[in-house]
Amino acid sequence: MTSIANIVDAIRNPFCVWRTLRGVEPVLSNGEPRYVVGNAAVTFFVHHNQEPKILKCYTRTHKNLIAIYGRDFHERELCVADLTGRKLWVDCLLMPLIEGQTLDNLLRQNITSQTMATVAAAFDNMARELLSSPRAHGDLKPENIIVSPDHLTTTAIDWDAAYLPQFAGEKSNEIGTAAYQHPARTMEMFDKHIDDYSIATISTLLHAASIDTSITEHYRTHFEPPFSPKQILRGDTATLDSIIDSFARRVMAQQYHIAKMLTSPLPRLFRLQTILQHETNNLGPATEAELRNAQLDVCEGLWGYRSDSRWIIPPLYESAFEPSEGTMLVKLGRYKHFITLDSRLLATFDENTIVKPFHNGKTSIRQADGSTLTLYSEQILQNSAK
Repeated sequence: MTSIANIVDAIRNPFCVWRTLRGVEPVLSNGEPRYVVGNAAVTFFVHHNQEPKILKCYTRTHKNLIAIYGRDFHERELCVADLTGRKLWVDCLLMPLIEGQTLDNLLRQNITSQTMATVAAAFDNMARELLSSPRAHGDLKPENIIVSPDHLTTTAIDWDAAYLPQFAGEKSNEIGTAAYQHPARTMEMFDKHIDDYSIATISTLLHAASIDTSITEHYRTHFEPPFSPKQILRGDTATLDSIIDSFARRVMAQQYHIAKMLTSPLPRLFRLQTILQHETNNLGPATEAELRNAQLDVCEGLWGYRSDSRWIIPPLYESAFEPSEGTMLVKLGRYKHFITLDSRLLATFDENTIVKPFHNGKTSIRQADGSTLTLYSEQILQNSAK
């Protein structure tokens, strides 16, 4: 094992010795190599054959890195000398530089709610792909996620803790970062589900930040989400409960269910992938025939609307009525909502209000104080179209 300082000295030396690599030039800042220090490695910004790349040099060996990174991993590549002059060969990873900035850096900036919503959607897309693949990352956190300059894509970096199918039966080398990991995760838990809780945490953080600026203000001050896994599992859920309620009130059904998963006593969130896959925007617009034939249906205890061949409204609601006059009455958390067949919110009522589906163009609403009002379907449909 060598030190970070020794590795930096080696890269600083214009005559540093490589075993196989050629054409590696460190990017300099004020005459010094640009680098970032991690727990067991130092990562340099370099040019390799005139292309921008990152060079990660390890202070200790890790037996799984060859399988994880393939040809990008170079075993015993850089010659490093310690204070006594003893020479050691350290393992290196050389990979293309991904354009963008870390999610951690982005969260510390003053960005608009719309930009945050775009980033949240991009993260969910990445999470869907990751959950559908045979591998898992092992240490998902904002520092390990790169957001593209247009905010439309996110990319996970630093796969040192990754799970691959060939590692089945092994123990993990680490258990990730506490702010994004379930407290019950152990070294013995090393399978496809090691990212479940991290994905749910980051998705909840980003979507909550898109509707509440105090979330990002907390992150800028404390460098972590305003809800802690350990606090949540101890029953301190006030902040999370407020976020869940906000999702329910805004008919953010997918986010509502994912946020609720953070209270799970177990780190494996078996329904996470199913809930994330229910992405209305990926279903495509419903045809007129599908809209005419939409029927209420249930899947794993949650309600939605489907035609003969597919879901039109994903099954994400805790209760619902049959479609009526172009609207649907659904329940999420403490709220009852009228929504359209493309999931647009028409009207919201609290749990103490008695609401029924439309009939002959109108419905009667009885409020908690006993007063009533008449709501017309044509009116709320016209208002939603404005």
